[in-house]
Amino acid sequence: MDVLKKMGVVLPLSGTVLLGGCASGQHITTSDGTCLTCMNNPFTGKAVNYDPNQHPESAVTASQSVSSHSNFRMEAVEIVNRGFKSLPQDNLRFRDRTDFVHTDGIIVGEAIWAPSITALKLKQFFGVKSPEEMRAQGMAQEQIRQALQDKPYRQAGDTYYMGGTFNGAAGPITGVIAVYPNAHERNRSLIGIEVIGYDKAYADTKKAQAGLHNLVLQAINYNKSN
Repeated sequence: MDVLKKMGVVLPLSGTVLLGGCASGQHITTSDGTCLTCMNNPFTGKAVNYDPNQHPESAVTASQSVSSHSNFRMEAVEIVNRGFKSLPQDNLRFRDRTDFVHTDGIIVGEAIWAPSITALKLKQFFGVKSPEEMRAQGMAQEQIRQALQDKPYRQAGDTYYMGGTFNGAAGPITGVIAVYPNAHERNRSLIGIEVIGYDKAYADTKKAQAGLHNLVLQAINYNKSN
């Protein structure tokens, strides 16, 4: 496969390649209008060397920038360490056990198990470990530190936080999951999910939220197909 190397980026060439004008000069485009040399800032998603109005197919948002998940994970670490701004309890009306609601900037679903059991299921599914579990396995402190940067975890009483980049059906999603007691249903849990970043294949935050919630449903052994 032919590739184009420009500005330190390797780009595949497919179809007919054309030269087209742009605000910042000439760009290489394919016959279907894809701009091969249009660059976006990997952190902000903003156009660097082209006019988004002339090449709208190249424009992405910060949350869709494919090279930003390492930065999203840094944000996940911060959220896990400080916790969510709120852990909603009231006015949560679920149609069934696979449903979720939008509230306070996150989505919230439910589980029929106590928080400790729900959190254990999620940890096992997503490969998240506590510092104590890693020490028991003989991991060095530096290894533990690095692991917690990749998949942060914290327990605060009967509330459990975990984060990371998870492989959804349409691509990676970086987010934070909180498991906490359901104040209105004894020995049951509520599950809060905050999406930080996602692959642009999800198109928008709501689809990414639904994608991560679907993974949570798989982890706790009931899915929408059941």
